[in-house]
Amino acid sequence: MEELSEIDEIQVLNYIDYRLKMVNFQIKQDQKELYKHQIYLEDANTKESPSTTE
Repeated sequence: MEELSEIDEIQVLNYIDYRLKMVNFQIKQDQKELYKHQIYLEDANTKESPSTTE
């Protein structure tokens, strides 16, 4: 591991930029997964609705 005194500002900014991009990517992936589950649940609810009203 590098000593903190050897790390310059550009490296820190590049690392922060990298981490923000990774977090943004993960958020998008999580949203896609959540959307799939939401659609699945909505489909399941619509299929159950006619049988519960009878």
